[in-house]
Amino acid sequence: MNDMILKEANATIYFDRSNYLREQTTDPKKLEAAISYLKDCVEDQDHGLLGYFYRILGKTEQASYHYQLCLKKAEQKGNNQALLINSIRYGEVLKYANLHDEALVWFEKASELARRLSMNEYDDFILQHKGKCLWEMKKIRKAQWCFEEAYALRVRKKDEALIQSTKQALNLLTKL
Repeated sequence: MNDMILKEANATIYFDRSNYLREQTTDPKKLEAAISYLKDCVEDQDHGLLGYFYRILGKTEQASYHYQLCLKKAEQKGNNQALLINSIRYGEVLKYANLHDEALVWFEKASELARRLSMNEYDDFILQHKGKCLWEMKKIRKAQWCFEEAYALRVRKKDEALIQSTKQALNLLTKL
């Protein structure tokens, strides 16, 4: 039953083609229900998922709070993978809060961390999110470069869903 709440919430999320492919929801009430459920799991709160749902609802302060907890926990545990992933996610929250320059700083931190730790399997995600941020900043050439690089990496990964995501971004960008 409770997993169903999360599945239903996730099923309402889509990429808005008219808004820089920002994630949106068709049913905010389902996301609110999922947030309530997650908050009730006090000991096992999934701060990453809470941050994600809050971000999609446009509640960037709450999203930021939960991702900062994720970053702190990852740092304390020495979990570099979680630190990298949550750096990208935190950058995304900053982008949604229209703090684009700060978001770019976090995407660059994630890129440096990935390079330092030889965790290049996240490079395409960093480039995709950075590209979307640059696109919103109207830095079209830089955004296109990021998307093209992400696309090449995703083709090498042979992940069709990721390839299509980047293709969609490139197609929308080139229509400008």
